[in-house]
Amino acid sequence: MKKLLGAPLPPQWKFIPAKVLSINNGIMTLASGFDAGVTAKQIVIANNHLIGQVIKSTPGQAKIMVLTNKDFQVRAKILMTNAKGIVKASVNNIITLDEVLQEIPLTQEQIIVSSGEDGVFPADLIIGKISSIEPNPTA
Repeated sequence: MKKLLGAPLPPQWKFIPAKVLSINNGIMTLASGFDAGVTAKQIVIANNHLIGQVIKSTPGQAKIMVLTNKDFQVRAKILMTNAKGIVKASVNNIITLDEVLQEIPLTQEQIIVSSGEDGVFPADLIIGKISSIEPNPTA
């Protein structure tokens, strides 16, 4: 979001360029590993968008659990309202924003960012935007 708003990314962030070798079942394989400084639990971003988190690193490759992996979740918020929820994968590689209070008005095109509340992912990394709204009356 900082880039989106024209502000620079934090200077203390160190970026390691990596080529994507494959993406399969919510796991991305990168052509950079611990020999390039990639270690488990690091976050993976591209253009200030959250991609996922490193789950394994070998000398020449790293495995990344991406947002569409069924085991991935991140605490998130709607950018303009700060309404909070949890982003998780659902069927067909679709990610959903869940556990949002029913009284919070949602509209298509609202931008979803990481909230930073989980202590894992920094706040304000872009996750995506709302494309459709399906209320859960039993929630």
